[in-house]
Order: sequence, then C-alpha cells, then structure tokens
Amino acid sequence: MGNLNSMKLDKKRLSYMLIIILILAGVVGFAYYQNTPKEITRYNFYGTDLQFRTDLRSANSVSVYPDKESILNKVWDPEITRIHIVYVVTSNTSEENSLIALNAFEVRYKLDVAYQNPKFNWVNEFTSEELQSFENISQANNTLVIALVIPSLSDKTAVEMDGNIVYIKGQTARDFDLATIKFLMSALNITV
Repeated sequence: MGNLNSMKLDKKRLSYMLIIILILAGVVGFAYYQNTPKEITRYNFYGTDLQFRTDLRSANSVSVYPDKESILNKVWDPEITRIHIVYVVTSNTSEENSLIALNAFEVRYKLDVAYQNPKFNWVNEFTSEELQSFENISQANNTLVIALVIPSLSDKTAVEMDGNIVYIKGQTARDFDLATIKFLMSALNITV
C-alpha cells in the first residue's frame, strides 16, 4: 500500500511539474513574441498614412550615393517643378512590365501625396517615358529625372544621384522594390 501511495504522490508531483513547465514555456513564448521586432510597413508622413509593400528596415541596407540627404534636398528643391520617371524595357514580358509599372506608380503616388500634404502644398508635374537606353538622358534645371533600372539592366542594388537624375537599381525584383523604398525613405526623410 505504501508503494501505491508513493506512486500516486509521484504522479501528482509529475502532473504539477508538467503544468508549471507548460506555464513557464507559455510565459517565455509570450515574452519572446512581444519583444520580436514587428515589420514596419506603414509610416505617418505629417498626418498621412503611407503603406509600403515590405518592411522599411529591409530597405535600410540599400546603399544611397552620394547620401540620403542629397536625395532629400533634390526632391524638395524649390526649383524642381517636374518629376520625370524614365525606364527602359528590354524584353516586354509581363513580369518586367508589371515590375516597372508597380515601382513607377509607387514613386509617383507617394511623392504626389507628400507634395500635396497641407504642410507643404507643392505642385509638381509628373510625367513618364520609355527610353531606348539610359545614355544621354536630357536634364533640365527644373526637372528631377527618376530612372528605374530593372534587374536585367542593373549591375547593383542602389540608389544613385547624378545631377538631376536619380537611378533606382535592383539586381533582383525584390532588390528593385527595396531600392524603390529606399529612394522614398530618403526623399521623404523616413527613418526607422
């Protein structure tokens, strides 16, 4: 009878220990979940909620030349009254066309929203154009040219400014999206 009681006692202790272990595991799991960084896909730009397609922190790794302040200053230069988005199509595939369209729309829409924000209330004219090549892009003092360089034409993933031309380059579709987001983060002074 003594062994039977000790077995019951051991089963009780074992049950209590399992319950305590499960509770501790739940608390640790909950704490881990709460402390895991969440994706940042939204940004409040002076009262306007901007939604991005991917985590802004992922775009932070994209290089900006010469630096993000130069991009910011060029985008908000009072002399700039036109934004001209240019691109080159190499294969005319639906994937390439949709990549260009998606990123061109994102740049145009978010810059337009920013310019029209009541804090700034700027009016800029947006145009776009398909080019045969990126060589000899015409520049005017009042125009910021944004050149979307698709993966098949890109030698790197970066945002580069040369005079009044900003090149958004990505070696893969994902990199191209991240470079577009990095350009917008620089242009709108978004930090994460």
